[in-house]
Amino acid sequence: MLYCIELHSDDQICWDVYKRACETFVHAGGIKFLFPLYMGRKSVIPCPAACSEGGSELAKKALGNSNNNKAAPSKRAKRAAHARKKWLAEVEENVINVLYSLTRHLDGDARYDAYSRLLAKFVEEDCVSIGVWYRCHHSYPLGSAKQLTHLAIF
Repeated sequence: MLYCIELHSDDQICWDVYKRACETFVHAGGIKFLFPLYMGRKSVIPCPAACSEGGSELAKKALGNSNNNKAAPSKRAKRAAHARKKWLAEVEENVINVLYSLTRHLDGDARYDAYSRLLAKFVEEDCVSIGVWYRCHHSYPLGSAKQLTHLAIF
């Protein structure tokens, strides 16, 4: 779902299609799903598939035992934990890409009040999401940093 509106093109025909996709995403309630992920709330972050290395029980155990002074996890458990952390970082980066698409394609004349609804999410709860933006701005590669700068200008 997070890849559905990761849209980047300057072609006018594509721009109209992307704008409509962003408006529909907001109208369908996508912001309710997106912003808790953006804010880093652990309860809403989806888990990797159980058949993947990052979704295995071994990864969960390795991450859970990292704080305890029990026996060191095996190489396989460390690899699984690393895969899980990588997957979670990709989810966060995809969320930022979708937010970038929304801020790029929505404007004041968007249908369904999509623009104002997106703005409202950024300023609710005493602008806590701006602090999250600042944290993300310093932890992602240059391409994402440029997208986050666009979010700041938005």
